[in-house]
Amino acid sequence: MFNRKKSWLDWLRLPATLAYMASVLLMSSIPGVIPDDASGLQGFFGWVAPSIQNLMHIPVYAGLAVLWCWTLELCLTRFWRTAGACLIAICFGVLDEWFQSFIPGRYASVNDILANALGAGVGVCAYSYLWVGTRRKSNRNNE
Repeated sequence: MFNRKKSWLDWLRLPATLAYMASVLLMSSIPGVIPDDASGLQGFFGWVAPSIQNLMHIPVYAGLAVLWCWTLELCLTRFWRTAGACLIAICFGVLDEWFQSFIPGRYASVNDILANALGAGVGVCAYSYLWVGTRRKSNRNNE
């Protein structure tokens, strides 16, 4: 795992993960009070019910945790990779909620932090399940 030659795709892991985090912050910077003539992302979030917006935290942070697992795969063992990815995603979720408290019409919520943490846990579990499954399959094919 650690001695293999890096491909061009390996160099994209960290930038892709950081770009995903930037897009989460971009979505968090949309004001809570949306005018009727809003377009783009702001118009979309005005159309989506708040309860659905709250549920969106889970897949968003699951995706973030998966990306961090993928990024950390090159330098950490499986335990530290999953623990680190989960911790980074949860800490980023707390930071994101704090950031939202400065946006007009938005507020920080403990329920959102819990949804972010749940999403991070789901993402890490999904990645671990898929990673172990693909490793077992590749080991069987090599025999």
